[in-house]
Amino acid sequence: MSTDPEPPRLHLGNLWPDDDKDADSSKVPVTSAWKAAASHADRPLCGRCAGELVRSRLRGYERVVTFFTKARPYRCLDCRARRWR
Repeated sequence: MSTDPEPPRLHLGNLWPDDDKDADSSKVPVTSAWKAAASHADRPLCGRCAGELVRSRLRGYERVVTFFTKARPYRCLDCRARRWR
């Protein structure tokens, strides 16, 4: 047996300690994941309810449509309507 001391063990919980020195007190609590994506002021507005629009994920056949046109699907964060622009 050797008398070498055991090397220090790394605890994964200590890699990123929770310190509040970087916490921003001006953040508004987010009510849903859809609202969390709407932090930009320059988003287009919905024609139905004037809510903010975010790009919607493409479905299988829609990839062909977007290849030939410049239209993209958007979803309203408030009324959840999905429209092409």
